[in-house]
Amino acid sequence: MRILSVLPALLIGAHARHHPYNMLSLSRELREAYVARHPARRLVLHDALLVLPVLTAEKLMGLGPWNKALRASSADPDQDPANPFATILKHFGTPVHVSEADLAKLPAAGPTILYGLHPTGPLEVLGAMSLALTRRPDVKVVAVNEFKHLGNTRDYFFGVDFVSPEPERTENNRRIREAIKRHLKSGGALIIFPSAKPARRVDGRLWEPPFNPSAAKYGREFSATMVPFMMDTRLSDRFYRASGRSRFAALWRYALYARKAGRLDFRVGEPIDPAPFTAVPGATAEDLAAVARLNDLMRIRADLLAPDYHPGSFTPPTIVREREAAARKAARAALRQADSTGVRRRIRSRS
Repeated sequence: MRILSVLPALLIGAHARHHPYNMLSLSRELREAYVARHPARRLVLHDALLVLPVLTAEKLMGLGPWNKALRASSADPDQDPANPFATILKHFGTPVHVSEADLAKLPAAGPTILYGLHPTGPLEVLGAMSLALTRRPDVKVVAVNEFKHLGNTRDYFFGVDFVSPEPERTENNRRIREAIKRHLKSGGALIIFPSAKPARRVDGRLWEPPFNPSAAKYGREFSATMVPFMMDTRLSDRFYRASGRSRFAALWRYALYARKAGRLDFRVGEPIDPAPFTAVPGATAEDLAAVARLNDLMRIRADLLAPDYHPGSFTPPTIVREREAAARKAARAALRQADSTGVRRRIRSRS
């Protein structure tokens, strides 16, 4: 059965980086939207060669129910224009639940950063937005750029670019960082997943990489209240054991398994006051120390909501071995590069 996870990635891997139809843009609805934006494009040979692998990948990844939910939510006469995420999840069969006491922990106004661990990938993004919009109409979320294509949700996303070639990717992400700063400076709310990668099952428990300090930097710079949250829904063990490209391709397929849970249950932790972490202006060392302390506290508060996770301060032995192997591989590549450079220099000097 593992071939079902690998095959979609093999089929689309050659196109995902260089073609507008990338991983999350495989659905028929998104392809039609692309053609509508670019009417001059027709099914020339290059596009025709994409049809079979794309349709095959859609089938193996179980995207049919997702496409159906998107179409139904767009045509729903009772949809709430102020919360399109709730309508999408309703048609997807995954209602969201949080207690009133937990929802009340979200500040009703002022710069706020809601952050959490990443147990599935797409579900906590949609669920967290659905909940936050009931209290903060100004909330936006940092997620991969492809999420902006989901229905009429584009204006709610700060889309991070992982696939464009350099230097375009760097410039796109620089603009996103500036937009995030303007949003927080104006008193807006932001949802962010600081580890940036969905969880893996490692040595018996779920594990995510250490938090990127960017969220802590934003919180300190704009005195934003930091609110941890956690989605209790989990996917199958098979999803968490997968890794690399096969897991990337299987992400949406396994997200469908969450429908068996009936709903997405969220919990909200105690907010963090950023005031004690304000650094002395212009003091670089103290600024970095303040960000590090805030980032550590953020992960501790997130870990308290996730008892099935390895603590953020612990690196499982399997991860240690993977990092050591990656370091050895990089060292060998550097040596090969240095040797080839030396050979070229000697050839040039002789000639």
